[in-house]
Amino acid sequence: MHRLQIVGGLSIAFACLTVSCSSDGDTSETDGPVAVTIEFEFDISPPPAPSVGTFVVTDGADALGCEDGTATVGAGPTPETVENVMECDDGTITVHFDAVPDPDDENLVTGPWNVFEGTGAFEDLSAGGEMASEFDRDASTSTMTLTGEVRGS
Repeated sequence: MHRLQIVGGLSIAFACLTVSCSSDGDTSETDGPVAVTIEFEFDISPPPAPSVGTFVVTDGADALGCEDGTATVGAGPTPETVENVMECDDGTITVHFDAVPDPDDENLVTGPWNVFEGTGAFEDLSAGGEMASEFDRDASTSTMTLTGEVRGS
C-alpha cells in the first residue's frame, strides 16, 4: 500500500473512485460509473505545511484516464475539511474530505469525500463516497484510499 503525507497530522488511507472517461483521459458520457481504486503515499512531517506525495490508480486507470501522479494534501475550506489535489498528465482532480477522527484509533481518520473540481480532461468530473486514512506517527507517513463513484457530466 502506498503512503500519504498530510497536513496538520491528518492522514487518509483508502481510495476508490468510479469515473466515466475514455482511455485517453477525456471524460465522456457512459451508461454508468466505473469503479476505480487509488492508493496514496505521503510523508506527514513536518506539519502544518501542505504534504506532497504520490498516488497510483490500481483499478480503473483506463476509465479514469490517469495511472499515477503526484498529490498535495492541505487545509480545505473549513477546519474539518482536507483538500487533496491529484495531478495527472491530462489535468488535475481536487477532492475534499471531511476528516473525522476515529474514537477508538488515534491513527485513523474517516469521513465522506467529494470531487470539488477538475481541470483539463477532468473538468466535468463529479464524485463522492467514503474515505479512510491511516497514519504511522513513528514513520511520519500516511496511507490513503477513497471509495465511491466518479462520473463525467
